[in-house]
Amino acid sequence: MSLLSSKVSKIAWWEFRRFFKWKQELISIGLLVVIMAVSMGWGAISAVFEEQYNGAIYFEQRANPGDYEAPKDITLRDAGSMEIEKWKSQLPEALDVVVIVHPDNTATLRVHKRDDWQSDLTDSLQSYLQTLRVAGLELTDEQRTVLDSKPEVTLDIAKVDVDESAVDDEGSSELGMFLGIGISVGVFTGFGLMMMSITAEKQQRVTEQLLTIISPREWMDGKIVGITLHSLKAMVFIGLFFGAIALLAASFSSEGSVSFTFDPFVVIASFVFVMLGLLMINAMLAGFSATID
Repeated sequence: MSLLSSKVSKIAWWEFRRFFKWKQELISIGLLVVIMAVSMGWGAISAVFEEQYNGAIYFEQRANPGDYEAPKDITLRDAGSMEIEKWKSQLPEALDVVVIVHPDNTATLRVHKRDDWQSDLTDSLQSYLQTLRVAGLELTDEQRTVLDSKPEVTLDIAKVDVDESAVDDEGSSELGMFLGIGISVGVFTGFGLMMMSITAEKQQRVTEQLLTIISPREWMDGKIVGITLHSLKAMVFIGLFFGAIALLAASFSSEGSVSFTFDPFVVIASFVFVMLGLLMINAMLAGFSATID
C-alpha cells in the first residue's frame, strides 16, 4: 500500500513539520491555558477583586445590638452614641456607611454618595426590621408559629409523553453543528496549505527533482496524509478552544458549571467520519492544485 510505505510516511511527516510553527503553537496553547485558567479560577479571581465596604451600626433603643448580619461585602461594627453625635456633622472617610436603627424599627443610612451596593444593604435591613416588627407584636404562640413557618409547596410532576427521538435529534444536531465547524476549519486549513505547497514547489521546479527519486503517487499520498494531520491538529485545537470558551461562559452564568456527555460509539464513528472526509477532500484539493500551471 502506498499510504503505508516508508517514503510516504517520511513525506507526510516532513509536510506536517513544514507547516508546524512552534512559536505560533506555543502562543495558541498559552492563550488556551489562560482562558481555561480564568474560567476555572474565576471564583477566586472575583473574590480578590471584590470591593469591601466598612461601616458602623447604632441601635437607639436596643440593649443587645449586633444580631444583624449585613451582606457579605459590607462589614458593620457597633457604634456608640458619642460617635453618632460626632458623625452627624461629618462622616469619616474610613466609613462608607453609618446605619442608625430607630425605636420604631426604621433605619437611616448615612453615606458619602449613592452607590449600587446600598440597595443590597437596604433590602437586608428591611427584611431584618420586618422581623423585629413581627416579634414586637402581641401574638400567641400559635400565631408566631404560623408566621415563622413557611407555607408548604407541593411539587406535582405531570406525566408528559416525551418523544425520545426528538431528544436524540436535538443532541445529534448539536454534535453535527460542532463537527461542521471543525470540518470547516480542517477543510480551509487543508485548502490553503495544499495550494501553497504544490504550487510553490511547481514554481520553484522542485517537483521535477523529487519525481526522479519517488513516484508521483508516493509524493501526492505523502502530501495528502501530512496536510490531513495538520488539518486534524487545527480541528482539535478549535475544539479545545470552544470548550474553554464554554467553561468561561459558564463561570459567568448563574449555574456556574457546564457538563459534557460522550457516547463512545458516537465519538469513534465521528472520528472515522472526519478522518475519511478530510482524506477525501484533501485528495481532491491535491488533484485540483496539481492541475494549476
